[in-house]
Amino acid sequence: MNRYYVKVGVLVGTLFLSTLLIFMSETTRLVGLIGVLLLLAFWFLWTLAESTESNTFEYFVMRGDRKMRIGLEQMISATPEGNHVAYGYHYSAFQLEKNRLPKYYEAREGHFSRGTKGANEIILNIDTKGTITFASDVMLETFGLAREEVLGAHVGQLNPVFGINEQDLIEEVKHDYYAQAAVSLENQEDKKWVFWTFEAVLDAEFNVEFIIGTGREITQFVKGSETHRLKEHTDYLTGLLNQQGLFDCMHDQNDIQKATVVFFELGSFSKINDYYGHHFGDMVLKEVANALQIVKRDQCIISRFTGDQFVLICDRQALTEKELLLNLENRIPNEIVIAGHKIEIEKRIGYALFPEDHPVLERVIPLAGLALRHSVKANQSIIAYKPEMREQINKNIKIETKLREALDQENIEIHFQEIIDTSTNRVVAVEELARWYDSELGEITPIQLFKAAKEANLLNRLERYLIDRSLSVYVELRKQERYKEAMLSLNIAPSSLLDLNFLYFLNHCAQRYGIKNHRISVEISESTFVNNIDVCVHHIKAYKDAGYKIALDDFGKAYSSLAVLDNLEFDIIKIDAVFTANIEDLKSQEIIKMVRKIAMLSDKKIVVEGVEKASQQKQLAELGCNVQQGFYFHKPSRL
Repeated sequence: MNRYYVKVGVLVGTLFLSTLLIFMSETTRLVGLIGVLLLLAFWFLWTLAESTESNTFEYFVMRGDRKMRIGLEQMISATPEGNHVAYGYHYSAFQLEKNRLPKYYEAREGHFSRGTKGANEIILNIDTKGTITFASDVMLETFGLAREEVLGAHVGQLNPVFGINEQDLIEEVKHDYYAQAAVSLENQEDKKWVFWTFEAVLDAEFNVEFIIGTGREITQFVKGSETHRLKEHTDYLTGLLNQQGLFDCMHDQNDIQKATVVFFELGSFSKINDYYGHHFGDMVLKEVANALQIVKRDQCIISRFTGDQFVLICDRQALTEKELLLNLENRIPNEIVIAGHKIEIEKRIGYALFPEDHPVLERVIPLAGLALRHSVKANQSIIAYKPEMREQINKNIKIETKLREALDQENIEIHFQEIIDTSTNRVVAVEELARWYDSELGEITPIQLFKAAKEANLLNRLERYLIDRSLSVYVELRKQERYKEAMLSLNIAPSSLLDLNFLYFLNHCAQRYGIKNHRISVEISESTFVNNIDVCVHHIKAYKDAGYKIALDDFGKAYSSLAVLDNLEFDIIKIDAVFTANIEDLKSQEIIKMVRKIAMLSDKKIVVEGVEKASQQKQLAELGCNVQQGFYFHKPSRL
């Protein structure tokens, strides 16, 4: 009788007897209750037995130290034909399971054949001695073998076909219960790649019974990887080599004896992007790349190195240095027409020679780049590398190294210069100035100091160091009668002004030293906000809200001075020393008068810089500019 109907009968009988218990006498009710309990006990024991029996049909696969439990469906699909142990259980157990669950097995009857005969996977069973006991149809078709050639053969005999080293394979699977390998197989027609996975099949005591190997042909994947590698070495926009592709190509070509290495740049590229848009910029790069491609037939490696920079490495045996530079000059147009717009091309070239400038080809590229940087500074279109360029770089590196040491050891000094009210001879402020003397390098000018700090990414650290030291000295300075009422004037770089964290740092230092914020004047160079006036307005307001005074330093140098006065909140205008030097010139005098009048109308103060002579001091006083600063009154020193 089908187990399903027996269970249903037991359940119906239990419900029926339970209903009758209501209408029975006490004696018969007791007997009926015992019957119900017996039926329920029978149901429970039967269900428990079935659960235990079902559990015996699970199997395990070990991967490393992990025990993997696989379901019945995978067990049936991967079980080879024949009467032997599979996943720890004898085939007779499958027959019992087949008889017990005919519907389950019939529903999966075709799954076994698909898994071993018609599936896309390559399946191979090997016993622990290396003998092949089963091979799927797909495996035979993939390797072009007959079944009788494979079954019973030792896997080592077919190593040239499968690419399997049976000794290593069996030992690894016995130890780890798992192994993988990707092998290449070549024949007269083509080359194939197969990825093998081997798993140990264990018996109930976890001893290896046999090994199941599944393979998957990955030839297209490997070819796709080669295509992907090609993409990794190619610039997506121009189709030229990218930076990585350039270096790999150099390593592959070891026969270059002499070469010209060119670093080429579009000097006006950022303006093209800003004015016409990045889409136009991309089209310009494509046009330049196409022009450079013409040189390729002359034994040149060409790459888009980064952004608007290109690197060419040309064999001088095929193309001389002069011929290459002439080709670049002639083949790269001076203007490109895109969508009816004529776009001028500013060409800049730096180049170096291999092996004259360096015996390692790869190291010549940065030398050509160094020459390119000098072409920009010198405003020349083509410049060759010279050793003194490298010497300057080495000097800059040494300055950067020394600067780090000076900051670590606090060897950069703080000097102050007095700002005098000539009408009362009173010191109204002292300006903080950095001074650095190194025992090896000598005196480093402020321009060199801040340039080195910027290039070494030390500017933020330097500025914080100077601010902290200046405030600490200023506290002691104010104890002297001469400086009791003097303000402290601090110079702040543009990057610091636009960093609100620096404002928080300044607030913290002023609070720590007990200095009121209104006693500090922040000097900001006009060049800071020539191109960023909207951003600067926001940050300057933050300083003003915190109570600091704002001084416009070097006023009059930039063309936008009057516009700046109309847009910014400020307290002091510091007229640049260039007007003081030309004070005899009527034009300079009129400019000073005009600035003074603007200051008076807006209730601002004026400081005139660069006063070095008594005559200058007198003329400025006659023009109504009494607050002055310069060597005539005081040279910067430690106070």
